[in-house]
Amino acid sequence: MKSSFKMKLSKIQLSQLYISKQKLVKVNDKFDPQDLSTLGLIPIKKLWNTIFYTDGHTRAFAAYQAG
Repeated sequence: MKSSFKMKLSKIQLSQLYISKQKLVKVNDKFDPQDLSTLGLIPIKKLWNTIFYTDGHTRAFAAYQAG
């Protein structure tokens, strides 16, 4: 069963080392830090005791930059 919840970004392991500057600009154009729903859901997985992103690295970074 899939569910959604909020989690501190610093608790999630990256699985992608680079993001596109152009993609970040596009995400930031649509992202409203006062309304997290503008980011959409960012999928994660848990493998043993490690939680990591499976997609949405650019959106997660935009949220991180916004504080």
